[in-house]
Amino acid sequence: PYTTLFRSVNYGNETSALAIDDAGTIYMMTGSSYVGPPNKLTAINPNATVKWEIGGSFRGYSQVVLSTDETVAYFLDLNGYSSLERGVSTATGQDIYGSGFYPRSNTSGFAPWGTLYMPGSDGWYDFLLGCTQTLSCSGVVGGDYGIATFVPAGVIIASRSDGKIIGMSRTGTQLWVANDPLGSIISDANNTV
Repeated sequence: PYTTLFRSVNYGNETSALAIDDAGTIYMMTGSSYVGPPNKLTAINPNATVKWEIGGSFRGYSQVVLSTDETVAYFLDLNGYSSLERGVSTATGQDIYGSGFYPRSNTSGFAPWGTLYMPGSDGWYDFLLGCTQTLSCSGVVGGDYGIATFVPAGVIIASRSDGKIIGMSRTGTQLWVANDPLGSIISDANNTV
């Protein structure tokens, strides 16, 4: 039933990675790289029925990240230079939070200590943003970072634009650097990189 449902909710050629909550609800962005198909965030119940759908501004590949209590789904709503981070209720799909900053790329993740991380930009410089659940954000550290995982002790494992893997504290203090450049990093459910 999911294959048929996925085809019916996406008429375009882009789909985000899936976010799945503890109840089995699936959250996914869909859209298109060309004009026509609608761009939207869809919540799908465990029985393969659509729980709710909301429109997005542009493109369908934005990563969906759930808050630690799974009550809010965050995603980057791309609309040219005026892109914004949105936080919507997982129960209803209604907007709860919107940002007043310029996220630069996909939402990275919601850490166990309650901070949402994502790349940001002020138009001149790139930095890693740390945000509260209500999307009150500030720069954590300057540079272009991609988050791989969070270690519950408060360590962020990230890749830098130079290809090096670093460990940093939740406030951006560098703890260690792996000097072997890698193309990308991933982690499993046990936070093994």
